[in-house]
Amino acid sequence: MNASVYLIVGLGNIGRILVIRLRAAGVPPESLLVCDTDAQRAESIAAEFGARPVTLSDESARRAEVLLLAAPPKAIPELLRHLAPYLTAEQVVVSFAAALPLEKLQTLIPGIPLVRVMPNAPSLVGQGMNPVAWGLAVTPLARERVEFVLKALGQSLETPDERMNWCVGLTGAAMRSLLPALEGMTQAGIEAGFTEEEARRLAAQVMLGTAALALQTDLSFEALKSLTPMQTLDEAALAQTFVEAARAARNKTEANQKKLLEIASL
Repeated sequence: MNASVYLIVGLGNIGRILVIRLRAAGVPPESLLVCDTDAQRAESIAAEFGARPVTLSDESARRAEVLLLAAPPKAIPELLRHLAPYLTAEQVVVSFAAALPLEKLQTLIPGIPLVRVMPNAPSLVGQGMNPVAWGLAVTPLARERVEFVLKALGQSLETPDERMNWCVGLTGAAMRSLLPALEGMTQAGIEAGFTEEEARRLAAQVMLGTAALALQTDLSFEALKSLTPMQTLDEAALAQTFVEAARAARNKTEANQKKLLEIASL
């Protein structure tokens, strides 16, 4: 059993996923602390999933071994400034905020192990792909603690921090790009006479199986396509659409990063 105490700050979509997955991974209620600017939300989620609601002024919150920051990006710098006087090198801080570089955040908590993760919504069912960038102060123990969290969420991939803005479009927001394809396939199934549940199952399993082929074989994309000879759409145009979507997400994130760093005086 993992013996660390986890503090989750921010209980929106990401924070809620963290609560669900850590409880599923066996973290006991007394070792899972939750905090939000909306105290009622914190109380509600604590009651629903079995956790302890706290505030940042609580000693137990400040002494948690693993601090998971899932608050909005604009709130993260001030959160770190508030926590900095209480943190020690035996703790580890994980930022799930887009557009806030690891190097800039580290200046707010020098010497404290700091990690940056790009969250991914499929983590809700333990099937996420969460790129991770490790700060220079991360110790073997800190890494072990964070890897426990990443495993609870699904898969992870180590990446340099400067690649994280690309990861917004490649993983963080990618589900939003894929869902219209799944939605259209489901609608076609309904038109064919299947129930909505049947059509959704058909479409989702085809997408899941296709992903499994890409992951579990070393076949090129052209070889994979040849397994199903019938071409049903303009494949080159669709592929380019996804490239452009990832590039656009990167560009938006970089613009947002510039604004956030100016606001936070980083």
